This record gives sequence, structure tokens and C-alpha cells, in this order.
Amino acid sequence: TCALPISRIHLSLPTGYNGDTAGCQGFLLKLNLYLATASPVPTDREKSYALVSCLTGRALEWASAVCSREDAITNLKAKQRVSFSII
Repeated sequence: TCALPISRIHLSLPTGYNGDTAGCQGFLLKLNLYLATASPVPTDREKSYALVSCLTGRALEWASAVCSREDAITNLKAKQRVSFSII
């Protein structure tokens, strides 16, 4: 595989996402850009933590239900992609 260059820009996590379908694509774009420029490259667990830390309202309620078990957080990234894709 090809190593990605270390980014010289530092983005902030996107502001809170509340589950509104109109803002979903923009939120995911901002989150993906943040994660793509993070250094060192975050683990899947860290990516999941970053996602959850951005959620508010009904989106946070959904994540709370998904993460009710300790080990569920590691699978959150895959689950959120499926759920957000459906939206």
C-alpha cells in the first residue's frame, strides 16, 4: 500500500449533528475530511469515538442504543455507515 503524506492542516471535528436528514451528507463529509487529515491515523475505535462525540439529540439517542454494550462501540463505524446510507 502507498503511505499517505502527513497533513499540514488541522481541521476541527464538525459541529453537533442531531440526526436531521438534510444535514447528514454535509456532516459525513466534514467528519471524513477531519478523519482523513488526522495524524497519526486514528484507529477504527477512535473514529467511532469521534463520531459519537459529534452527535446530539436523536442521533445521540440512536448511538446510545447501539453502544449500550461495551463492545458495541467498535462496530459503530460500520453500523453508522449503513444507517446513514439509508437516510
